[in-house]
Amino acid sequence: MWIKLAILLVFSLVGQKAQISHSIILYEGTQGWGDSLKIENYVNDLNSVGFNNKASSLCVEDGIWILYDAPSYNMYSDLPSGYFWGEDYCTDLAHDLRQKVSSLRYVGSPFGYKVDGVHLYGRPWFGGTEIFLTGEARISFLVKSLVVTGKSVWTLYEKQDFSGYHVCVAPSNSSSGYPGFYTKEADFGFAGRKIRSIQKDCFP
Repeated sequence: MWIKLAILLVFSLVGQKAQISHSIILYEGTQGWGDSLKIENYVNDLNSVGFNNKASSLCVEDGIWILYDAPSYNMYSDLPSGYFWGEDYCTDLAHDLRQKVSSLRYVGSPFGYKVDGVHLYGRPWFGGTEIFLTGEARISFLVKSLVVTGKSVWTLYEKQDFSGYHVCVAPSNSSSGYPGFYTKEADFGFAGRKIRSIQKDCFP
């Protein structure tokens, strides 16, 4: 039986924005049973906290979380990974990840998963090296997958001066701020190309 989880959000002084804690609870058994571990930040190797290859179910208290079969966020492998997001969202892990999770990290801003941004990854299914951007930027990154957070649409360009080949990426629901998940290059039309600049809004 799932246990209902309560979240307490604490705000700082007037005029300052408090950091909203991303948090997830991993359970050794299905349906929230057994030993558990609450995590609020990146964990590169679950061996370090005694929970490697143990998780069978989870509850996302707040945020967007990616779970990986290998340590170091699948940096060196294409083993399975999975994404989970929301508030008080609980589920059993699929069989390809059950009792196989070795690392995990959250997606987006530390101030909340609905903050406008785009999270870029160097491997498919949100693995490997990452870059998180909240505004216009010039970069040079071969992006293999990405997540759009918040309510804004973004334009990705092949050239550093915001020109050349480009595509627009968006959240799955802009009005509600539901994230958009692009698990591979073909999902956003940039296969084999480096992203060298990025702007908020869509410029077709």
